[in-house]
Amino acid sequence: MVVRFGILGILAESPCYGTQLRSELLRRTAGLMDVNAGQIYSTLDRLGRDHLVQQFGAPQNGRVLYEPTDAGREAFARWLESVDDGASAIDTIRKVSLALSLPSVDGRAVAERHLAACLQRSTAPLDGLPEPITSMVWLGYHSMLNAETNWLRQVIQQAARTPTAFPIDQERPRRGRPPKRV
Repeated sequence: MVVRFGILGILAESPCYGTQLRSELLRRTAGLMDVNAGQIYSTLDRLGRDHLVQQFGAPQNGRVLYEPTDAGREAFARWLESVDDGASAIDTIRKVSLALSLPSVDGRAVAERHLAACLQRSTAPLDGLPEPITSMVWLGYHSMLNAETNWLRQVIQQAARTPTAFPIDQERPRRGRPPKRV
């Protein structure tokens, strides 16, 4: 899901080629979102099928530029507003990093929403479960939750001191997926 919405967020900043999207996802997540070109293009195909992206202008140098539709921009905004308590910590890191890197997004607000969700998660173990498994599971859960909470607090503090957003690299790749033949 992060790849899908990451693509929409980057395209909301500037039309891009598929290979350019891959580079931007890598840059904006410090390498944590390393996806292959095939995944980028299959995701773009699904986004197009769902009317969330469209071709931007005529192909240039035989390559297709993509941009989000209004529905794609709305889907991205809803994703930024949401918090998925079932998401992995790595997906939270990817989402917050992406949000902080995009100039048109209030990345600190995204991080603050995730921090609030972490602080609200249940911390009481279920009654009646056998020991020592219950205490081991809850020790692991609390350790992971504490790590995520501490990371989010540090990110929020750093983002308050230093700008984190940067523009899309406008150097267009020489390679990419050629347009489909009709």
